[in-house]
Amino acid sequence: GAIYFLLLLLPSTMLHAAFTEVQPDPVLVAKYKEMFNGRKYLNLEYQNLKTSDAIAIGAVLESNNTLTSFRVLFADFGNLGWAAVAKGIAHNQVLQNLDLTNIAMNEGSIETFRRAMAINKTLITLDFCNNQIGALEMKILAPALNSTSGLTELYIRSNEIGDGGMEALADSLKFNPPLKLLNLGANRIGPEGGKCLASALKENRNLEKLYLSENRIGDEGAKAVADALRLNSTLRTLDVRHNKITIDGGQAFIVALGANYTLTNLGLLGNDTSKVERHIDKLLSENHILAELRNLPPGQLAKDYPFILELFLSAGELPNELILLISTAAAALEQVSRQIFWAKSYYPAIIDVF
Repeated sequence: GAIYFLLLLLPSTMLHAAFTEVQPDPVLVAKYKEMFNGRKYLNLEYQNLKTSDAIAIGAVLESNNTLTSFRVLFADFGNLGWAAVAKGIAHNQVLQNLDLTNIAMNEGSIETFRRAMAINKTLITLDFCNNQIGALEMKILAPALNSTSGLTELYIRSNEIGDGGMEALADSLKFNPPLKLLNLGANRIGPEGGKCLASALKENRNLEKLYLSENRIGDEGAKAVADALRLNSTLRTLDVRHNKITIDGGQAFIVALGANYTLTNLGLLGNDTSKVERHIDKLLSENHILAELRNLPPGQLAKDYPFILELFLSAGELPNELILLISTAAAALEQVSRQIFWAKSYYPAIIDVF
Protein backbone atom coordinates (compact mmCIF):
# COMPACT_ATOMS: atom_id res chain seq x y z
CA GLY A 1 0.00 0.00 0.00
CA ALA A 2 2.69 2.54 0.96
CA ILE A 3 4.86 1.64 -2.02
CA TYR A 4 1.89 1.96 -4.31
CA PHE A 5 1.02 5.38 -2.90
CA LEU A 6 4.56 6.58 -3.64
CA LEU A 7 4.15 5.41 -7.22
CA LEU A 8 1.25 7.83 -7.59
CA LEU A 9 3.67 10.70 -7.12
CA LEU A 10 5.64 9.68 -10.21
CA PRO A 11 4.97 11.11 -13.68
CA SER A 12 2.64 8.97 -15.75
CA THR A 13 5.46 7.62 -17.95
CA MET A 14 7.47 6.47 -14.91
CA LEU A 15 4.35 4.99 -13.33
CA HIS A 16 3.68 3.05 -16.51
CA ALA A 17 7.24 1.76 -16.62
CA ALA A 18 7.09 0.66 -12.98
CA PHE A 19 4.12 -1.58 -13.61
CA THR A 20 5.67 -3.22 -16.65
CA GLU A 21 8.05 -4.97 -14.25
CA VAL A 22 5.21 -7.01 -12.77
CA GLN A 23 5.42 -10.22 -14.77
CA PRO A 24 2.20 -12.20 -15.24
CA ASP A 25 2.02 -15.94 -14.68
CA PRO A 26 2.55 -17.48 -18.15
CA VAL A 27 0.14 -20.30 -17.36
CA LEU A 28 -2.60 -17.81 -16.52
CA VAL A 29 -1.77 -15.70 -19.58
CA ALA A 30 -2.19 -18.78 -21.79
CA LYS A 31 -5.48 -19.58 -20.06
CA TYR A 32 -6.95 -16.14 -20.61
CA LYS A 33 -5.62 -15.80 -24.14
CA GLU A 34 -7.52 -18.94 -25.06
CA MET A 35 -10.58 -17.67 -23.22
CA PHE A 36 -10.48 -14.28 -24.99
CA ASN A 37 -9.55 -15.62 -28.42
CA GLY A 38 -12.12 -14.76 -31.09
CA ARG A 39 -14.75 -13.56 -28.59
CA LYS A 40 -16.57 -10.25 -28.77
CA TYR A 41 -18.20 -10.62 -25.34
CA LEU A 42 -16.84 -12.27 -22.19
CA ASN A 43 -18.50 -12.52 -18.78
CA LEU A 44 -16.30 -13.57 -15.83
CA GLU A 45 -18.75 -12.96 -13.01
CA TYR A 46 -18.39 -14.92 -9.76
CA GLN A 47 -15.05 -16.43 -10.84
CA ASN A 48 -13.24 -15.53 -7.59
CA LEU A 49 -10.53 -13.72 -9.55
CA LYS A 50 -7.45 -12.67 -7.60
CA THR A 51 -4.52 -10.31 -8.20
CA SER A 52 -2.63 -12.90 -10.27
CA ASP A 53 -5.66 -13.34 -12.53
CA ALA A 54 -6.05 -9.58 -12.97
CA ILE A 55 -2.36 -9.20 -13.90
CA ALA A 56 -2.71 -11.92 -16.55
CA ILE A 57 -5.96 -10.44 -17.86
CA GLY A 58 -4.29 -7.04 -18.16
CA ALA A 59 -1.48 -8.56 -20.21
CA VAL A 60 -3.97 -10.24 -22.54
CA LEU A 61 -6.07 -7.08 -22.93
CA GLU A 62 -3.04 -5.14 -24.17
CA SER A 63 -2.91 -7.06 -27.44
CA ASN A 64 -6.41 -8.53 -27.79
CA ASN A 65 -8.13 -7.31 -30.96
CA THR A 66 -11.54 -8.99 -30.82
CA LEU A 67 -13.20 -8.38 -27.44
CA THR A 68 -15.60 -5.43 -27.46
CA SER A 69 -17.49 -6.12 -24.19
CA PHE A 70 -15.93 -7.42 -20.97
CA ARG A 71 -17.58 -8.01 -17.58
CA VAL A 72 -16.16 -9.00 -14.21
CA LEU A 73 -18.45 -9.20 -11.17
CA PHE A 74 -17.15 -9.83 -7.64
CA ALA A 75 -13.36 -10.11 -7.62
CA ASP A 76 -10.35 -9.13 -5.53
CA PHE A 77 -7.89 -7.41 -7.87
CA GLY A 78 -5.79 -5.51 -5.35
CA ASN A 79 -3.84 -2.43 -6.43
CA LEU A 80 -1.38 -4.33 -8.59
CA GLY A 81 -4.19 -6.20 -10.32
CA TRP A 82 -6.09 -2.98 -10.99
CA ALA A 83 -2.91 -1.39 -12.32
CA ALA A 84 -2.35 -4.28 -14.75
CA VAL A 85 -5.95 -4.15 -15.98
CA ALA A 86 -5.70 -0.37 -16.36
CA LYS A 87 -2.52 -0.74 -18.41
CA GLY A 88 -4.25 -3.30 -20.61
CA ILE A 89 -7.19 -0.95 -21.14
CA ALA A 90 -4.86 1.92 -21.99
CA HIS A 91 -3.32 -0.02 -24.88
CA ASN A 92 -6.39 -1.92 -26.03
CA GLN A 93 -7.83 -0.61 -29.30
CA VAL A 94 -11.16 -2.45 -29.63
CA LEU A 95 -12.84 -2.70 -26.21
CA GLN A 96 -15.99 -0.57 -26.04
CA ASN A 97 -17.97 -1.75 -23.00
CA LEU A 98 -16.27 -2.45 -19.66
CA ASP A 99 -18.18 -3.64 -16.60
CA LEU A 100 -16.03 -4.08 -13.47
CA THR A 101 -18.47 -4.14 -10.55
CA ASN A 102 -18.28 -5.23 -6.93
CA ILE A 103 -14.49 -4.94 -7.01
CA ALA A 104 -13.13 -2.69 -4.27
CA MET A 105 -11.24 0.39 -5.45
CA ASN A 106 -9.19 3.01 -3.60
CA GLU A 107 -7.25 6.16 -4.47
CA GLY A 108 -4.42 4.10 -5.97
CA SER A 109 -6.53 1.94 -8.26
CA ILE A 110 -8.67 4.91 -9.33
CA GLU A 111 -5.54 6.91 -10.18
CA THR A 112 -4.13 4.21 -12.45
CA PHE A 113 -7.47 3.90 -14.18
CA ARG A 114 -7.68 7.65 -14.60
CA ARG A 115 -4.38 7.53 -16.47
CA ALA A 116 -5.65 4.68 -18.62
CA MET A 117 -8.80 6.59 -19.55
CA ALA A 118 -6.69 9.49 -20.79
CA ILE A 119 -4.95 7.13 -23.24
CA ASN A 120 -7.76 4.80 -24.32
CA LYS A 121 -9.74 5.92 -27.37
CA THR A 122 -12.39 3.20 -27.71
CA LEU A 123 -14.32 2.90 -24.42
CA ILE A 124 -17.97 3.90 -24.75
CA THR A 125 -19.48 2.40 -21.58
CA LEU A 126 -17.86 2.09 -18.14
CA ASP A 127 -19.55 0.43 -15.15
CA PHE A 128 -17.98 0.88 -11.70
CA CYS A 129 -21.06 0.10 -9.61
CA ASN A 130 -20.61 -0.95 -5.98
CA ASN A 131 -16.82 -0.52 -5.98
CA GLN A 132 -16.53 1.40 -2.69
CA ILE A 133 -15.80 4.66 -4.51
CA GLY A 134 -15.94 7.56 -2.08
CA ALA A 135 -15.48 11.30 -2.35
CA LEU A 136 -11.67 11.06 -2.53
CA GLU A 137 -11.79 8.52 -5.34
CA MET A 138 -14.34 10.57 -7.27
CA LYS A 139 -12.17 13.66 -7.00
CA ILE A 140 -9.46 11.66 -8.78
CA LEU A 141 -11.74 10.07 -11.37
CA ALA A 142 -13.92 13.05 -12.31
CA PRO A 143 -11.28 15.03 -14.28
CA ALA A 144 -10.70 11.97 -16.47
CA LEU A 145 -14.15 12.46 -17.97
CA ASN A 146 -12.83 15.47 -19.86
CA SER A 147 -9.82 13.60 -21.23
CA THR A 148 -11.77 10.74 -22.81
CA SER A 149 -12.76 10.99 -26.44
CA GLY A 150 -15.78 8.70 -26.58
CA LEU A 151 -17.04 7.63 -23.14
CA THR A 152 -20.79 8.23 -23.34
CA GLU A 153 -22.15 6.09 -20.48
CA LEU A 154 -20.86 5.98 -16.90
CA TYR A 155 -22.44 3.86 -14.16
CA ILE A 156 -21.22 4.43 -10.60
CA ARG A 157 -24.36 3.41 -8.76
CA SER A 158 -24.18 2.07 -5.18
CA ASN A 159 -20.98 3.79 -4.17
CA GLU A 160 -20.39 6.48 -1.55
CA ILE A 161 -19.35 9.63 -3.38
CA GLY A 162 -21.54 11.89 -1.20
CA ASP A 163 -21.75 15.66 -1.63
CA GLY A 164 -17.98 16.04 -1.86
CA GLY A 165 -17.70 13.60 -4.74
CA MET A 166 -20.72 15.17 -6.42
CA GLU A 167 -19.07 18.57 -6.27
CA ALA A 168 -15.98 17.23 -8.07
CA LEU A 169 -18.09 15.44 -10.66
CA ALA A 170 -20.22 18.53 -11.24
CA ASP A 171 -17.12 20.60 -11.93
CA SER A 172 -16.17 18.17 -14.69
CA LEU A 173 -19.68 18.08 -16.15
CA LYS A 174 -19.52 21.84 -16.67
CA PHE A 175 -16.82 21.29 -19.30
CA ASN A 176 -19.19 19.15 -21.39
CA PRO A 177 -17.54 15.74 -21.50
CA PRO A 178 -19.08 13.40 -24.12
CA LEU A 179 -21.23 11.65 -21.48
CA LYS A 180 -24.83 11.04 -22.56
CA LEU A 181 -25.85 8.82 -19.62
CA LEU A 182 -24.80 9.08 -15.96
CA ASN A 183 -26.04 6.78 -13.19
CA LEU A 184 -25.41 8.12 -9.68
CA GLY A 185 -28.07 6.13 -7.84
CA ALA A 186 -27.56 5.22 -4.18
CA ASN A 187 -24.50 7.41 -3.57
CA ARG A 188 -25.45 9.30 -0.39
CA ILE A 189 -25.89 12.55 -2.29
CA GLY A 190 -27.68 15.18 -0.19
CA PRO A 191 -29.13 18.66 -0.80
CA GLU A 192 -25.70 20.27 -1.25
CA GLY A 193 -24.75 17.66 -3.80
CA GLY A 194 -28.03 18.32 -5.58
CA LYS A 195 -27.17 22.01 -5.76
CA CYS A 196 -23.73 21.21 -7.21
CA LEU A 197 -25.33 18.99 -9.82
CA ALA A 198 -27.84 21.70 -10.66
CA SER A 199 -25.07 24.19 -11.34
CA ALA A 200 -23.55 21.69 -13.78
CA LEU A 201 -26.87 21.08 -15.54
CA LYS A 202 -27.14 24.79 -16.28
CA GLU A 203 -23.96 24.57 -18.36
CA ASN A 204 -23.82 20.97 -19.62
CA ARG A 205 -25.09 20.47 -23.17
CA ASN A 206 -24.43 16.74 -23.71
CA LEU A 207 -26.05 14.76 -20.88
CA GLU A 208 -29.38 13.20 -21.90
CA LYS A 209 -30.10 10.66 -19.13
CA LEU A 210 -29.40 11.22 -15.43
CA TYR A 211 -30.24 8.68 -12.72
CA LEU A 212 -30.23 9.88 -9.09
CA SER A 213 -32.56 7.40 -7.41
CA GLU A 214 -32.11 6.41 -3.77
CA ASN A 215 -30.19 9.47 -2.72
CA ARG A 216 -31.46 12.20 -0.38
CA ILE A 217 -31.40 15.50 -2.23
CA GLY A 218 -34.74 16.50 -0.63
CA ASP A 219 -36.78 19.54 -1.59
CA GLU A 220 -33.75 21.82 -1.43
CA GLY A 221 -31.82 19.78 -3.97
CA ALA A 222 -34.93 19.12 -6.07
CA LYS A 223 -35.69 22.85 -6.33
CA ALA A 224 -32.13 23.55 -7.46
CA VAL A 225 -32.26 20.81 -10.10
CA ALA A 226 -35.70 21.95 -11.26
CA ASP A 227 -34.45 25.51 -11.62
CA ALA A 228 -31.56 24.22 -13.76
CA LEU A 229 -34.04 22.49 -16.07
CA ARG A 230 -35.35 25.90 -17.09
CA LEU A 231 -31.99 26.50 -18.80
CA ASN A 232 -31.14 22.94 -19.84
CA SER A 233 -32.44 21.78 -23.22
CA THR A 234 -30.65 18.44 -23.64
CA LEU A 235 -31.69 16.29 -20.66
CA ARG A 236 -34.43 13.83 -21.66
CA THR A 237 -34.61 11.54 -18.61
CA LEU A 238 -34.25 12.44 -14.93
CA ASP A 239 -34.70 9.81 -12.23
CA VAL A 240 -35.09 11.19 -8.70
CA ARG A 241 -37.06 8.32 -7.19
CA HIS A 242 -36.72 7.82 -3.42
CA ASN A 243 -35.08 11.16 -2.67
CA LYS A 244 -37.17 12.54 0.22
CA ILE A 245 -38.91 15.04 -2.07
CA THR A 246 -42.28 16.49 -0.98
CA ILE A 247 -44.95 18.51 -2.75
CA ASP A 248 -42.75 21.63 -2.53
CA GLY A 249 -40.10 19.93 -4.66
CA GLY A 250 -42.75 18.55 -6.97
CA GLN A 251 -44.20 22.02 -7.52
CA ALA A 252 -40.74 23.21 -8.52
CA PHE A 253 -40.70 20.62 -11.31
CA ILE A 254 -44.10 21.86 -12.51
CA VAL A 255 -42.74 25.39 -12.77
CA ALA A 256 -39.62 24.10 -14.55
CA LEU A 257 -41.63 22.14 -17.11
CA GLY A 258 -43.46 25.33 -17.96
CA ALA A 259 -40.22 26.49 -19.57
CA ASN A 260 -38.59 23.16 -20.45
CA TYR A 261 -39.89 21.37 -23.57
CA THR A 262 -37.26 18.60 -23.80
CA LEU A 263 -37.54 16.53 -20.60
CA THR A 264 -39.83 13.58 -21.35
CA ASN A 265 -39.21 11.24 -18.40
CA LEU A 266 -39.18 12.22 -14.73
CA GLY A 267 -39.08 9.44 -12.13
CA LEU A 268 -40.67 10.45 -8.82
CA LEU A 269 -41.70 7.12 -7.30
CA GLY A 270 -41.00 6.83 -3.59
CA ASN A 271 -41.36 10.56 -2.89
CA ASP A 272 -44.24 12.42 -1.26
CA THR A 273 -45.29 14.03 -4.55
CA SER A 274 -48.41 12.08 -5.50
CA LYS A 275 -50.67 15.17 -5.41
CA VAL A 276 -48.72 16.91 -8.18
CA GLU A 277 -47.65 13.94 -10.29
CA ARG A 278 -50.75 14.04 -12.50
CA HIS A 279 -49.96 17.61 -13.54
CA ILE A 280 -46.32 16.67 -14.10
CA ASP A 281 -47.31 13.66 -16.24
CA LYS A 282 -49.45 15.92 -18.44
CA LEU A 283 -46.55 18.30 -19.04
CA LEU A 284 -44.22 15.40 -19.77
CA SER A 285 -46.71 13.97 -22.27
CA GLU A 286 -46.76 17.28 -24.13
CA ASN A 287 -42.96 17.29 -24.19
CA HIS A 288 -42.97 13.76 -25.56
CA ILE A 289 -45.21 14.84 -28.42
CA LEU A 290 -42.97 17.82 -29.12
CA ALA A 291 -39.98 15.47 -29.19
CA GLU A 292 -41.68 13.42 -31.90
CA LEU A 293 -42.59 16.53 -33.86
CA ARG A 294 -38.99 17.74 -33.87
CA ASN A 295 -38.02 14.66 -35.87
CA LEU A 296 -40.62 15.26 -38.59
CA PRO A 297 -39.93 17.15 -41.83
CA PRO A 298 -41.86 20.44 -41.82
CA GLY A 299 -44.15 19.36 -44.66
CA GLN A 300 -45.11 16.12 -42.94
CA LEU A 301 -45.74 17.98 -39.70
CA ALA A 302 -48.27 20.26 -41.39
CA LYS A 303 -49.85 17.46 -43.40
CA ASP A 304 -50.16 14.58 -40.98
CA TYR A 305 -50.43 16.06 -37.51
CA PRO A 306 -53.25 18.64 -37.30
CA PHE A 307 -54.70 16.64 -34.42
CA ILE A 308 -51.70 17.74 -32.36
CA LEU A 309 -53.22 21.21 -32.42
CA GLU A 310 -56.42 19.86 -30.97
CA LEU A 311 -54.52 18.18 -28.16
CA PHE A 312 -52.76 21.35 -27.09
CA LEU A 313 -55.64 23.72 -27.67
CA SER A 314 -57.90 21.54 -25.57
CA ALA A 315 -55.54 22.35 -22.74
CA GLY A 316 -56.11 26.03 -23.43
CA GLU A 317 -52.57 26.87 -24.50
CA LEU A 318 -49.99 26.45 -27.21
CA PRO A 319 -46.38 26.03 -26.11
CA ASN A 320 -44.11 28.55 -27.81
CA GLU A 321 -42.05 25.79 -29.36
CA LEU A 322 -45.16 24.21 -30.93
CA ILE A 323 -46.11 27.57 -32.45
CA LEU A 324 -42.61 27.83 -33.90
CA LEU A 325 -42.77 24.30 -35.29
CA ILE A 326 -46.14 24.93 -36.93
CA SER A 327 -44.98 28.26 -38.35
CA THR A 328 -41.89 26.62 -39.83
CA ALA A 329 -44.02 23.86 -41.31
CA ALA A 330 -46.43 26.30 -42.92
CA ALA A 331 -43.65 28.47 -44.32
CA ALA A 332 -41.98 25.44 -45.84
CA LEU A 333 -45.01 24.53 -47.96
CA GLU A 334 -45.39 25.99 -51.44
CA GLN A 335 -49.12 26.12 -50.92
CA VAL A 336 -51.32 25.75 -47.89
CA SER A 337 -52.57 22.17 -47.71
CA ARG A 338 -56.15 21.15 -47.16
CA GLN A 339 -55.16 19.94 -43.71
CA ILE A 340 -53.99 23.42 -42.76
CA PHE A 341 -57.28 24.92 -43.98
CA TRP A 342 -59.03 22.31 -41.88
CA ALA A 343 -57.00 23.21 -38.81
CA LYS A 344 -57.60 26.95 -39.31
CA SER A 345 -61.33 26.59 -39.76
CA TYR A 346 -61.73 24.54 -36.60
CA TYR A 347 -59.22 26.44 -34.48
CA PRO A 348 -59.42 30.20 -35.16
CA ALA A 349 -56.94 30.76 -32.31
CA ILE A 350 -54.11 29.68 -34.57
CA ILE A 351 -55.01 31.72 -37.63
CA ASP A 352 -52.29 34.25 -36.82
CA VAL A 353 -49.71 31.47 -36.73
CA PHE A 354 -50.19 30.94 -40.46
